[in-house]
Amino acid sequence: MGDQAKTHSLALIPQRLKNVLGEIESAAIRVGRSVDGVQLLAVSKRVSAGKIIAAFDSGQMMFGENYVQESRDKIPLVKAGDRQGVRFDLIGPLQRNKVKYAVGLYDVIQTVDRPELAESIAAMAEKRGLVQRVYIQINVSEEDSKSGVMPEDAASLFASIKEYPSLCVEGLMSLGSFYDHDLPVEKIRKEFQAMKQLSELIESQYDYQSLELSMGTSQDYQIAVEEGATIVRLGAARKMLGSTLLGFSKVLKRRRRLKMASRYWHEGVKLLQDEIAVDNLFRQRTRSRRVVRKTKSGEEKTPDSKS
Repeated sequence: MGDQAKTHSLALIPQRLKNVLGEIESAAIRVGRSVDGVQLLAVSKRVSAGKIIAAFDSGQMMFGENYVQESRDKIPLVKAGDRQGVRFDLIGPLQRNKVKYAVGLYDVIQTVDRPELAESIAAMAEKRGLVQRVYIQINVSEEDSKSGVMPEDAASLFASIKEYPSLCVEGLMSLGSFYDHDLPVEKIRKEFQAMKQLSELIESQYDYQSLELSMGTSQDYQIAVEEGATIVRLGAARKMLGSTLLGFSKVLKRRRRLKMASRYWHEGVKLLQDEIAVDNLFRQRTRSRRVVRKTKSGEEKTPDSKS
């Protein structure tokens, strides 16, 4: 990307942020919520430190990273300047062998989903003399392909994390069903409602106040706001022609291609078989057809006849 294109891309960030924040505010107003109760977390994976700094200068304070190795190179660059209040959360899966790099690097680790991981984070935080803030990731859609503790086991995991002095559990995080036009909106809404009910249950059971609810992504964040989200995580923003808050994303296009390939697999096989059948029939008829050419003497001659 040339310097002129980079400058143009950076110049678009303030307007993109303004558009998304406006939609968040509209969703909050629809259900009588204060927009002050909802924070925007900009997903910054594979986004340069320069773009993150430009977003920070435009008023964006929270960023979400997916990959520990990338974060180790990027976060120190962003925090090196006088940028008070900038916050980086880990929103991607965390392997136990990467805990030593993650603790202290991220302000919040949002993807704690099992006791063993919590134990490793707590031990490393204690070793470094700090308190690591964490969220519990909930598999609210109960899909095997997604990470997160099952909703019925969330309270017990919360209780075990509270026992570690070096951990501070501040909220719940979920990645619900992928929302598209074929999935009923009510299914997404019910998942967000279940998250809200779960947070209220834990708050009541453990006398805990104001758990954060990190739920809702680019496809469904307005529904999440309506159902009580306090943090929405946006990468590819809707109504922005595939552009992200901080750059361009091909994730939605890739997912749509995969979904279309799956949906039309059987039809595609049938069409392919039909095309092959037609092609074979055409070849057979072409081979069997006698191409007649008349010689000067008026005799008929086939292509394979000898002159």
